[in-house]
Amino acid sequence: MNADDLDRQWRLYEGVTPDVVDRLIEHGHLDTVVATARSGEWFSAAGAVKELATQRDWESAWEVLAPFAETRWWHAIKVAADLLERQGRVDEAVGLVRAQAEGGERLAWSALARLLARHGRVDEAIEVLRPHLEDWLLLEALAEAAEGHGRDEEVTELLRPAVEDKLRTGEPWNAVILMGRVLERQGRVDEALDLLRHSNEADQYSFANEVEEFTAMLARHDRLEELRELAAEPDGGYAACALADRLAQRGRIDEGIAILRGAPGKWLSKVVHDLVRLLAESGRVDEIVEAARPEMEGRDCGCLLTEVVDVLVANGRAGEALDLIAEMARHHEHDENLVDSLGHQRLMLLAETGRLDEAIAEASTPAEDPYGFRADSLARLLEKAGRADEAIAVLIESGHNPSYAAGLLIERGRVEEAVAICRRPSATPAIAPSATDERHEECPF
Repeated sequence: MNADDLDRQWRLYEGVTPDVVDRLIEHGHLDTVVATARSGEWFSAAGAVKELATQRDWESAWEVLAPFAETRWWHAIKVAADLLERQGRVDEAVGLVRAQAEGGERLAWSALARLLARHGRVDEAIEVLRPHLEDWLLLEALAEAAEGHGRDEEVTELLRPAVEDKLRTGEPWNAVILMGRVLERQGRVDEALDLLRHSNEADQYSFANEVEEFTAMLARHDRLEELRELAAEPDGGYAACALADRLAQRGRIDEGIAILRGAPGKWLSKVVHDLVRLLAESGRVDEIVEAARPEMEGRDCGCLLTEVVDVLVANGRAGEALDLIAEMARHHEHDENLVDSLGHQRLMLLAETGRLDEAIAEASTPAEDPYGFRADSLARLLEKAGRADEAIAVLIESGHNPSYAAGLLIERGRVEEAVAICRRPSATPAIAPSATDERHEECPF
């Protein structure tokens, strides 16, 4: 076991994955999770430590975690610090995280500041971050760690150089947003809005998230006329969304829908998603497909189509939903991955509407399946039909989705097989949803 191996597991989601670990624990197989942890499986170790800590079995938790922490890999150290903190050993936790930070681990500076702030040591938290405020991640840690501790005036001054840099160079990208939030929580709303407005008008280094922050703040403070004016501008999509949402909260949902229908198209995707949501909430189901069609035919078929299909099905219109899926599959026939995904969605919908045998027969037809969509569909349909052993066989033969196969095996008490299948190379290796998100520093507890 070494830090590089652990980092590879974490980034590539290798081995016994968190969902399988959770399933094992739910079915009373903590001993198996501990055993796989001892063989070097990081997700098993994290899950075992979480469960043992819940049972307040600190000694066993430390026994599992120790070999991983000894590698000095940051994520293992973070779990160790969380475990210490949970036992009230805060100074030891601080020392552990500080050593990582001083050793060059960027994420540790953020964790250290937040840890100190949680225990009222805000002065130390600010001092820890003071030398690093050119880094967007640590700038965020400063603004969040100081919240509620009466230090916002000082934080404002610390943020000011970063804001000036952002307006001049575009980095740190979140400086203006963070300054706006700190000013807002001080009650200095006009200053916050002026700053965001100025950054947006500068244009060269204005980002969509600043526009969204600005319009959301206007909505929070009921500046509806300002939003209405912005919504009429060529790039007024976010303003239209913020205004429509605020109107809907006040019971003026039809007015909100009208605002979205008349919105300019620069931020079209968000506008259409919000329009579909408000139409559904107001019961205007007949209008949803046509409202969403241009976006579904363009850049955002999959996610928006799922929303529309869900609304149709919930309103007893599964036939229309099936027709729409078929139509979008024809329209996007050049995109093989999307077509395969839509095929999976169609088969699941057939099953949900009482046509399970038809769906199984269609999914069983031999066809190329490089990404495992068809195998996954067939396995899920077989499981719905109570034919779990056949579903497992399909997944094992295809080499796709070992976590799903493992879950089915665990349900049937075939625990050793479940662990073994997770350790085989997958035909389509999974990528952890958060593996590349450096902000994802969840405590396992």
